[in-house]
Formats: sequence, C-alpha cells, structure tokens
Amino acid sequence: MIYTVTLNPAIDHFVSLPSFAAGELNRAETEAFSFGGKGVNVSRVLKELGVLSVALGFVAGFTGEMLENGVKQNAITTDFVHVAGETRVNTKIASNGEETELNGVGPTVSEADFAKLLCKVKELDSEDVLVLSGSLAKGLSADSYARLAAAKNGVRVVVDTAGEPLKAALAAKPWLVKPNEAELFELCGEGDVQTLAEKAQAMGARNVLVSRGAAGALFLTERGEVFECEAPRGEVKSTVGAGDSLLAGFLAAVENGKSPAEALKCGVAAGSATAFSVGLAKKEELDAVLAAMK
Repeated sequence: MIYTVTLNPAIDHFVSLPSFAAGELNRAETEAFSFGGKGVNVSRVLKELGVLSVALGFVAGFTGEMLENGVKQNAITTDFVHVAGETRVNTKIASNGEETELNGVGPTVSEADFAKLLCKVKELDSEDVLVLSGSLAKGLSADSYARLAAAKNGVRVVVDTAGEPLKAALAAKPWLVKPNEAELFELCGEGDVQTLAEKAQAMGARNVLVSRGAAGALFLTERGEVFECEAPRGEVKSTVGAGDSLLAGFLAAVENGKSPAEALKCGVAAGSATAFSVGLAKKEELDAVLAAMK
C-alpha cells in the first residue's frame, strides 16, 4: 500500500479572470475548489491511475473537515490526525497568462500531535511505500521528515520537499527523492542536472527523480543508470500539482512492475496532463497524453 503524508494540507481556491489590478475590485470569470496539498495530490492522481493509497497528515477545524470530506469523496481512504486551528486555504489567481499564488498559514502542530502521526507510520510494513510531500506545518522542526523516514525500517520512503527538511531527510537514506530543478540547485549548488542528482545521491538518496518542467524529467537509479524523458508539447493551463502528478504517475508505474524508463515516461505524461488541465488531470486526460507520447 502507498501512504501519503501531507503535514500542511490545503484547500486550493482557483480563480481566473482576464486581468488583475492590485488595489482594485476584481471579478472572477471562473472559480473552482480543490482539496489537496502535495501528498493529497499524489493520492488523488494515484486513484485516477487505479492505485490505492491512504492519505495521512494533519487537518484542523472547519476547513480541515471540508478537506477530509472532499478527499473521501474522491474514494481515497484517510487517516488524518486532527489538531487545533484551521487548515489553510490557498488562492491561485490565473490572469493574463500568469499565475499568482497566495498561500494560507495553517495550524500549529505540537510535538504531541506529531507523535500520533509517528505511531501511524510505525504500523507500516516492508511492502508499503511512504510518500512525504510538501512544506512543514508551523511548530514542526526541520528534521520532521527525517524522523518519519526513520520511524519504520524497510519501508520505501519517498521525499518531495525542499530546503533544510530535504537536506535533513537525506540522512535517513530515503528510497527516492523528487526535487525540481530549483530545489536541486538549492540543495547541491550549481551544475548540470545529472551531476547534481549524483550529489544528492551521495548525500543519502538511493534514487533521484528530478522534475524539469517543460524539459521533462531525469531519473538516476541506485545502480547509477540515468534515464531522461522530454515533456510533450501542449497548452499549459496551470502548473499547480504537475510535480505531484509526475510523482504519482511514476509510483503507479513502479507498483505495476514497469521498467525505470517506462515509469519515468508515465510520470512525465501524468505531470504534463495536469499542466494541460485546470486542476489535477483525470484518467482520460492522463491516458491521452501518455498515448500521444513517443
């Protein structure tokens, strides 16, 4: 089973309008709500690809109940820890071909709250995959992902975060890390993507999957094999969730016994399908992009 952890989930509010003027009244042409956060996004795309998962993490207050109910309505099993406060709401504004994001704050998570999540992780077994994605909630230390990654030996741990939390998590030798190019540069310094992926591997990651936006992705295996896949062309409508979709597509292919090259292709197809959609891509969109790729 795949378990996704979202320490700071969110309700995403997508708004589009022809033009945006700061300091003035702006009226949206369209709007939509999505229940997510990076780990939840992975669970949602996995569901579209026919792979089951359980969504873990923290939810709080009225907005947290909305998020949990919304995730359940997508036929995804949840096992969130409920904490004090309110789950954050993020607003994504699309206007004049640009995206502006305003992310909420979210609740403060205590050590006692975190201990409850640790207990859930310790119940996993060696056949499971644990996906640790996104930013940390207030109150959590930079080593929080490292503590979760080390909580249960034998579990394949995937880490998709940035900065100090990513650096700390590498000490737990995760099975896979998935930085984007900017996050990889922040971690390892300047250089070509393959060289920096090798540096991340030397720091502790067994496998490294680098999302590269329009350039596709690169996958460095623990055996030193390097695979690259270009992204297909298409009209980009929103990049929100594209990296999460890439990771979900990759993991779904691995779970289905695909080769590294095939898994990378499936991941790039899923990430591109979401970029070509408003919100996370649906199954028919995912299948269509994959079928069109060479």
